[in-house]
Formats: sequence, structure tokens, C-alpha cells
Amino acid sequence: MHLANEYNCWHEVLSLLENQYCIAKSSGAPSSYQQDLISLMNTCYLNLKEDDIVLASKLGDGSFSAGTTQALSRDVYGMVEKALDDYSDLIEKASSICEDPSTFAEANGASSSSFSDSEVSLWEQRWVELNREMSQWDVLSDYAGESGDVELQIECGWKSGNWDKVRNLCTKPEVAASLELGDHRAKMNEVFLAIVDGKLNEVENIHAQTAQLCLKKWQLLPCVSSGGNSHRQLLESFHRLVELRESGQIMVETSHHSSNQTTPDLKNLLKAWRHRLPNEHDPITTWDEIFIWRNHMFSAIHTNFSWLDPESLATLHDKPWTAIRATEIARKQNRKEMAQISLNNLTECAMDVTDAFTKLREQILVYENGNEMKKSGGMNLINTTNLSFFNSSQKSELFRLKGKFSTHLGGRSRANQMFCRAIQVCPSYSNAWASWGELCSSIGYELEEKAKIEATDEKTKEASIATGKKSCQYLAQGMGCYLEAVHWNAKELDGLILPKVLWMLSKEESPDGVLCHTFDARTIGLPSWIWLPWLSQLLTCLCRVEGESVKDILSDIVTSHPQSVYFMLRAFYLERRDTERIRDSSSSGATGSSSQQQSPSVRHAEELMSTLRRAHPTLWSSLEVVLEELIVRFRPSLEEELLATIAALKERVESQLEQEMLNGSGEVPNAVASFQKTLNRVSIKFFQSHSSTTESSSKDERSKKAAQFRRRFKSAFERDFRTTAPSKGSEGDKKREETKKADEEPLSLSELHKHLKKWNQTLDRQISMAPSSFPLQQASPQLSFFSSDSIGMCRNRTPEVIPRHETSNAN
Repeated sequence: MHLANEYNCWHEVLSLLENQYCIAKSSGAPSSYQQDLISLMNTCYLNLKEDDIVLASKLGDGSFSAGTTQALSRDVYGMVEKALDDYSDLIEKASSICEDPSTFAEANGASSSSFSDSEVSLWEQRWVELNREMSQWDVLSDYAGESGDVELQIECGWKSGNWDKVRNLCTKPEVAASLELGDHRAKMNEVFLAIVDGKLNEVENIHAQTAQLCLKKWQLLPCVSSGGNSHRQLLESFHRLVELRESGQIMVETSHHSSNQTTPDLKNLLKAWRHRLPNEHDPITTWDEIFIWRNHMFSAIHTNFSWLDPESLATLHDKPWTAIRATEIARKQNRKEMAQISLNNLTECAMDVTDAFTKLREQILVYENGNEMKKSGGMNLINTTNLSFFNSSQKSELFRLKGKFSTHLGGRSRANQMFCRAIQVCPSYSNAWASWGELCSSIGYELEEKAKIEATDEKTKEASIATGKKSCQYLAQGMGCYLEAVHWNAKELDGLILPKVLWMLSKEESPDGVLCHTFDARTIGLPSWIWLPWLSQLLTCLCRVEGESVKDILSDIVTSHPQSVYFMLRAFYLERRDTERIRDSSSSGATGSSSQQQSPSVRHAEELMSTLRRAHPTLWSSLEVVLEELIVRFRPSLEEELLATIAALKERVESQLEQEMLNGSGEVPNAVASFQKTLNRVSIKFFQSHSSTTESSSKDERSKKAAQFRRRFKSAFERDFRTTAPSKGSEGDKKREETKKADEEPLSLSELHKHLKKWNQTLDRQISMAPSSFPLQQASPQLSFFSSDSIGMCRNRTPEVIPRHETSNAN
């Protein structure tokens, strides 16, 4: 541990400890020695802030009781409240054992030796940590006082605002020892006290010393690029140091302005604090520490300027927004008790209408994922709210929430009315449209499943048709609501809603159906850039009945964003055209007549390609040149293609050998003959010359490489695998070759595997000798001169949404 702490070799020390533990475990060393090694490894991981690894190692230890295992399992999976209850129960059981071992043993079948000291210590550590996550500072303060944990007492003191207690504790010998060891957290407590006590001249000096201690600690940690959480705590400390310096500036300004009965301008600083926040996925303790300190500062501002009227005083601090933001993060991380604690801090705080609405919304959302009683409580909170103070969008949001709670409570008809009411109050509120669409689509999916079940029974087969039509109507209503939501808020909702729209569109069975009609009507005016992530899905729709509806959207994309769709459209067109030609040739061979009519997908793709050529001729020709260069210059070499073929054949031969070994049977002649035919085709593909004798082809670089490839490998390949390419000589030469081939003894499966393995190694070695990189000008001189400006690339812009008529509503 000394090497790891002083010389920044954490991973090396961990590797040594892990190897030593493996040796001790295999050699049967005493269990106490093994536990010491595990304890040292856990200490290293804790210093690197890898708490999950420590919990997982303890969970997999297997030496703990069933209750401890259950608590650890819940702790690992983030079930904080349940894990805390489990640890509390275990601690109470251990206390009962200490008070009356015989009575507890009779009732529970356990003795005082049931729990080891390490197990009890684990309970206490995790109990403290989980209470810290739940912000139970009063509980932790009582525990710290009983256990004599000075560091925890100081933390509880400054977070509870008990600065006299913090001031007395900082004089303890334990704190002085921590400062001598370079603990930056102990030094940061001095910064807290200097700001609170008004010793603003000392803040800068103590702040600089704390920053130096943090930087020294940073140097003793692994590189940031090594990954892990080792730097997270120090980054949080740097964040707090920045805000502590700004807090000192706030106290200087407030003391100066309060003495002169003037008000300072803190808008820029408060705005910076709003933007300087942790990530939403960061631990809740990180958010809690930042917001608690900010609340201390806001309380100090409130005290210094208590002579101001409430409205003027509200502009000097940001306590409502801070508490509401803390509630939102706690709710998103499923910390409902912390969310309630944050909301309770706003009982006596003046706030504007926007903050009041946001607070009300968070109070309602806390009830959303609870049981039926809590959902009913959320519904009652909405019903008792006076809406006269809010604007139209805020009223629409409350009606939307009322509709969602009605859906959760089983009242879909009531929910439909509430969503309709929300749209009537504010037609441009996108979230209301999206929630209404979610309700209609869920009903449509349920009716669709019901129709499928009814269709399987002869008695209800006719009823299934009516149910299916009703399902399409609900899906069309949901699609209309979704597209209306995208129209009003395309930048945020397109990625969430458009996949659902395309999925609902795939349910259409007729080009004149209600889904296609709704899609055509509701996509008018939508910007084309919102469809760019879903180009592959749109091209696939061309093959189905909704192809005519999707074609209009693709036409807009081809016109406004040609470079985004060109390559995908070209590949789709060629693939569908070749597929249709193969199908027509097979059908004409069977019937003796050919069909000249193109399929809708090919016709649509051809029209789109023609539109792109006419609209952007220069761009089209440039992209064709780029594509040709990529195909010709950057295709795999013949060695790489042959290696891929040989590797696939080797795997097939190994699978055949393994199957014969398991079955205990000999070689299957048909299998060997099949492999031999495949090798003959490989020989024809790679070693039969297709080049002409013209001057242009002789100068072609690809033809030269192919000739060199044949000269190098052809004879060896034909000799090893006994293949012969078809001869172009006379009939007598062909007969002599066939006679010679018939006289040769065929290869066995094991010999074939041996030759394939040899060729795999030979080709792999040959390819590895090729350079890993070379200049683009050498590979393709034409591509090296291209740039986005030289080929006239269109820039993808985000145009404004075209306004739609005010009376547009959902279907």
C-alpha cells in the first residue's frame, strides 16, 4: 500500500496482490492470510473509487450470511431504500445478540458467533454510505457522535448548517493529523469556516493551499486515460473549489452592499451556477453537496438583505430553482424521499409563477411511478390546483399530466378527454400531442392483438374484421398526433416519434388506407432533415403498399440533401433491379414469356435517381467518380479474397472432421467430392485469365497484379488441390487432361485440411507483409484532389418548420 500511495503504481500493486492471492488459494494457505490479501485489494479499489468492484467481490465471497448476501445484492443493483432497510435489520439483530444471546438464539436459531467482525463492519460502512445517499444527516449525526467519527461529524455539521459544531470539531487532534497527511477534505472545511465566519482575507490563501493538496493527490492517481472512477472525487473537489472562490466574492459584495443599503448585481454569477452542474447520471451525493452549499450561500444573502421586499430579494438568490433541480435529479434517479426533502425546503420561499409551476409539476411527477394510492394522490393534487395563475402551455401540461394519471388508473376515456382538453388550451404544446398519440397507439395495438386472436376462431372471424378496422383508426389517430408533435417540436421529438410512425405505417394493407391518408396529410410542412436518420427504413417502405406515400418524402430529401441519400438510394435501386431481373429470367424460362412491367419499388427508385440527376448534375457526376474510385482502388487484393475463401473452406472441413469423429464413421465420399467441386470453382475464379490482349488492359494495374498473382500461386494451388482450369485447346488436349485427372487418386479429408491450413498460413503471411498505410495520392490520385467544396457538397441545414394552419388537429 505504501508503494501504491507514494509512487502511483496502483495497478501494479493490484496485479501483485491478485497473483499472490491466487498462489495462496491454490497452495492452501491459511484463510486469515487470504482474507488479509482480499482486504488489501479492497483498500486499493476503494482508493481508486471502484466501489462496485468491492461490493461484487464481497458478494461473491460466499462466507457471509443469507441476510448479508440479500442486502449486498440489493445494494449492487441500486435498490438503496430496500438495501438500507436490510442493513438496519441486520444491525438490530446483531445488537439483540449482544444484549441477550440465548433469547435470540432460541428465536432465530443463531448464536453470537453467527456474524463475524468483518461482516458487522461491512453493515456499518454500507449503512453509513446509504444514509449519506438518502441525505439522512440527522441520523448520521447521532451515529457519528456515538461512534466518535470526527470526519463524519464535521460533514453532518456543515451540511446541516451547525457551524459552531464544525468550528469546535476542527480543533480536534484527529483533524490536525489529517491535515499533516495532506487530506484536502479537511483543508476544505477550513475554507467553509473562513467564508461563514466572514474571514474573507484568509479565504484566498486557504483556497490556494487546498488546491495544491488536490493537485498533489491528482499526481498520485493513475492516468485519466486509464479509465475508472479514481479521478471523479477530485474533479468534484475542483468543482467545489471554483464555487467556494465565487462564494467568497459573493460574501464580499453582500457585506459591502448591505452596509450601504444597496443591492448587488449577482445575475451573471447565478446564471453561471445554473450552467455549472454535474451530469445527470452522476451520484446523487455529488449533486447534494453542491446544492447544500449553494443553499447556505442563498440563506446568507437572505439574512444580509432581509430589509428588502420579497420580490427584490428573490432576484438576489436562486434557491427555488436549485431545490427544484435537486428534486428533478432525485426523481430521475428514483430517490423519492430525497425529492420530497428538497421540495420541503421551499415552504417559506418566495418564487415567481414559473418556479411555482415547476415545483408543482415535480410534486405531481413524484407520485407517478408509485402504487395506486400515490397515483390517486397525484390526481388529487392536480384537481385541487388553481389554474388561473398559469399560462396556456402550463395549463396544457397540467391537463396532460391529468390524462396520464387517468391512464394509469384505468380511465382511458377520461384520459382521452383530458388530452383533448390540453390541445384545446394550447394547440402548439408538443408534449400533449405526443401523450395523446401514445394513448391512441396503445389502444390500437391492443385491438390489433384482439383481432388476431378473434381471427383464429371461426365464430369470431367476422368480428375480427371490424376490430381490425377499428385498430387502424386508432393507429391513424395516434400517427396524426405524433406527427403534429414533431411539427411543433421537431428538434427534440423526431428521434423518439418517427420510428413509431414508420412502424404504424407498416401496418397498412392498402395504398388508399386510412394510415397512408393520415401520413400524407400530416407530413406536409415537416422539414426533410428530420427523416435523415431513417433513410434505410424509408427505402424499405418503397417495397410495400406505403411506397407511394414515402416517395414524396424521399423526393424532398433528394432535392434538399442529395449527398445524404445518394449512396443508399443507388445501392437500393441496383439491388432491387437485379433481383427483379433474376425473377423475370426465371419466370420467362418457365413460361416462355418475359414481363416488361417493373415492380413499384424499382420504378420509384428509378424516378428518384432521375430526380437527383436532374436537380444536381454536377454533384451526381462527382459522387459517381468517388464511388468508382472506391470500388476500383480500394477493393480487397486477390490474396485477401483467396484467404477469406480458404478460411471459410477450412472451417467447413474442420466441422466435417469433427462430425465424423463424433459419429465414429469413416469419410463420406460425397462430402469430399463436394469440397473438390468447390475448389475447382475457386481455381476457375482466381486462376483462369479473363484479360484481353489489348494495349489498354495490359497497362491496367489490376490486370498486372492479377497476372502476378496467377504466376505466383496457380501451379502450387492446382498441384496441392489437384484442380485444373478448363483448357482452351483442342478436343484431344481436353481428353488427355480428363484422363490424367481420372488417374489421380482423390484427396482425403485430412489431406485436404492439411493443405488448406498450409495455404491459410501462406496467404496470411503474404498479406501481413503489405504496408499498413500509404498516402492517399498513391492509392487514388483523383480522390486526393477532392474536397467538400470542389465537388459542391450541399450543407445540411436545419430549416425552420413551415407554419401550418391554426385549425390543424389530430384525426
